[in-house]
Amino acid sequence: MCRTNPAPRPSGGGPTGRCGRSGEVGEDAAQLLGVRREELRRVRGQTGDPALPRVLTQDVNLVVPKNRGSLFTAVWRPDRSPAVATDDTPGEFLLDHTRPYVLWGYADAADAFPADRLDALSGTDLQRLVLDRTAGWAPALRALIEGSDPTTVNAIRLRSATPVGAWETGPVTLLGDAIHNMTPMAGVGANTALRDAALLCRMLTEVEAGRMTLRPALHDYERQMRGHGFAAVRQSLRNARQTGSTNRVGRAAFRTMLRAIGAVPPLRRRMAAQLGQ
Repeated sequence: MCRTNPAPRPSGGGPTGRCGRSGEVGEDAAQLLGVRREELRRVRGQTGDPALPRVLTQDVNLVVPKNRGSLFTAVWRPDRSPAVATDDTPGEFLLDHTRPYVLWGYADAADAFPADRLDALSGTDLQRLVLDRTAGWAPALRALIEGSDPTTVNAIRLRSATPVGAWETGPVTLLGDAIHNMTPMAGVGANTALRDAALLCRMLTEVEAGRMTLRPALHDYERQMRGHGFAAVRQSLRNARQTGSTNRVGRAAFRTMLRAIGAVPPLRRRMAAQLGQ
């Protein structure tokens, strides 16, 4: 990830004539294909216009058009301390977090992109590719893409873990992406890893207090972690397949669900609670 440059301020509706709060439920849209290691490609970019955060916080978050593909936007506000580089920090790891910026991500099924050459495309070429895929969308959204710094645009291959059963518990255990990496489509990947850590901490506290021994405590942790971890994987996979689908009936139903969740706070809270179970 690299520094960002300003872009034009959007003003208008989404690709379907509505840019409301219908998408406040996920991070990216994509279709996952395959059996064991589902893959997709997402192209993302960043722009640093101070006006964009004010617009997009109250408007677009996830755009799901009628045909295929989707666009996600997120806002960064410089309201916390920036990351500090160390001697072994890769140069491309840090962003300029001293000013607001908007991150966008266009996603579709892996087979919708030129797989044999996508990784070799420059940021400018990727930008043109996304602009081509979003032809006919609202000028506001296309301005966001077109105004991004090409050096911050790159293609990313996303993967989703295959659920696994129990294994023989040993002295080393797993948490987070090491066991249940998922697409960003449910927006719960990081929180699921934190939930793993909290659960593991509680189990180790029981061991330290003498109420459990180590192996049974780790075994119980792994059992519970697989339950909530792979439930999140399945949810993110369902969302990804739905938003990457070309089935217009299915997409219409998904869009309706997103609009309802965005418009009705109790539904939004209920969905968030279900994802946290």
